[in-house]
Amino acid sequence: MFIVHGTENADKLRDKYTVLELDTVPSTDGGDQVTLYTVLDTGKLSLESMTTLEQYTKLHAKLIDNLHKGDINFCRSAISNLKGQFGGEVDSFYDHVMKRFEA
Repeated sequence: MFIVHGTENADKLRDKYTVLELDTVPSTDGGDQVTLYTVLDTGKLSLESMTTLEQYTKLHAKLIDNLHKGDINFCRSAISNLKGQFGGEVDSFYDHVMKRFEA
């Protein structure tokens, strides 16, 4: 999974690529928090995946919104639908999110 640090960097790529927000974490330099994104290589997606890309991109965005709100039930349901989408490239992130709910 290709990770981009910061909204400004992600915005530069949005015209040419599908960019998904992942998480907001503390900055390594002790400054403000930084938002992490992944850039999808849509060239690796199947034709079927390409036809549902917009639908699952919107669901992923709702997942992130509800993750910030702490709606664990929505997140679990969304992840069950999102796993395997995007060519499986984001599945490790979904696994990471599910582990947060176990703690």
